[in-house]
Amino acid sequence: ICAMVMMTCGLYVGLARTVFTDLIFTVFILLALLSFYWGYVFEKRKAAGICLYFIFSALAVLTKGPLGLIIPFLTATIFLFIKKNIRFLLNRYFVFGLLIFSFICLPWYILMFKLYGHSFIQEFFYNDHYRRIIEAEHRVNDTWHFYPFSMVSCIFPWSVFLVISIFSLPKYLKEKNNTFYVFLICLIVVVFAIFQSAHSKLISYIFPLFPALALLVGGFVTDITSPNQPNRQAYLALSLTLLAVFFIPVALIVTSVWFKHYLTPYVPSQLIINLFIFIFLVYGLILLFLIRRGKLRRSIYCLALFVPMMIYLIPLVRDNLEPYLSPKKACAYLLKNYNVENSILASKFFVRGVKYYTDKEVAVIDIPGTPFFSAHPIPFLNSPDKVRNFLRGQKLTYCILKNNSVQDIDGLIPGEFKSTVLKVIGNEYILKIETLPK
Repeated sequence: ICAMVMMTCGLYVGLARTVFTDLIFTVFILLALLSFYWGYVFEKRKAAGICLYFIFSALAVLTKGPLGLIIPFLTATIFLFIKKNIRFLLNRYFVFGLLIFSFICLPWYILMFKLYGHSFIQEFFYNDHYRRIIEAEHRVNDTWHFYPFSMVSCIFPWSVFLVISIFSLPKYLKEKNNTFYVFLICLIVVVFAIFQSAHSKLISYIFPLFPALALLVGGFVTDITSPNQPNRQAYLALSLTLLAVFFIPVALIVTSVWFKHYLTPYVPSQLIINLFIFIFLVYGLILLFLIRRGKLRRSIYCLALFVPMMIYLIPLVRDNLEPYLSPKKACAYLLKNYNVENSILASKFFVRGVKYYTDKEVAVIDIPGTPFFSAHPIPFLNSPDKVRNFLRGQKLTYCILKNNSVQDIDGLIPGEFKSTVLKVIGNEYILKIETLPK
């Protein structure tokens, strides 16, 4: 059930389908801590456990940097300190593990420093690590409640179970395997404390604590759905979750009736909306039937189908949604029909996709200019003069822009440049801007 909770929570499924390193990073941290705990619990496995702990920590460091060592090390150290067994690490296996760790990690870092020197230090250690502690890349996320709410919302449909299980922790620490739950709490606290203190906050950053949340929720769910006797907590959690499930078709109905004009670009037909509503209503009724009959464990299995069901429904509108989220189609059209030799001008939201899908030099237009996500080494045109100077530097410029950026361009170029809209895909405008002869 713990595994089921983990693999059917929203954030896990989302990260499994995005080009982020956070999922792989989390897997290596989880394997490192699993190895440590295995060696801690079983004395005969101590040597293997500590060595595997350092091997997986090294792989985590190669995946995303020093936090791959810091998170497992702080978790294990705080846990041993609480258990008054810090001597567990003071042995020859620890030294041998450090040597293995160094053998795996250091060659790559040495090679990168040899190839790129100060640029590697500046970009990898300062920009990607230290600067994200002291500066907020996404200022709207830099609040005390961002991560607590993210933990609850991104483990959906298990959100209610998580909240209740957290309030039940004191009882579990007294009645259950104290060592195991202390270890889970250490991981949750370490990851939360590290990323909460940093000003740059993204949901994916705290994914390493989600395996601990899944174990916590899975254990709680197993207990409250025990066939021995009905459990009020189970009925409460399932009932509140059922309300959330029924809210989806209601929200779809309201949206499709009141905001049909806004939904039209994203949904190919009203039939798709009606299909979504019907499926969710049937799903909710089945869940309600199982809860009313007291089939609590079956209700849990049914609830686990929520996210997989969403995965198979999304492709019905994927082709319509994609142009609003990714410039893939716009880039394919541009490269197929035009000979792009100069830098492509892109709106901030699209620039990374444009760089990826075209493999061309890019520049960002953003007037008035809010700071870019991070200090990328590309032109950032946040004033009219910078845009004009950029356009003057190349006779022909192709652009992939949002509507507001198109309006900014139109206000800057009369008389000196000629702008032509080549195609509109979703909310992406493909433009050609030519420098007029003087």
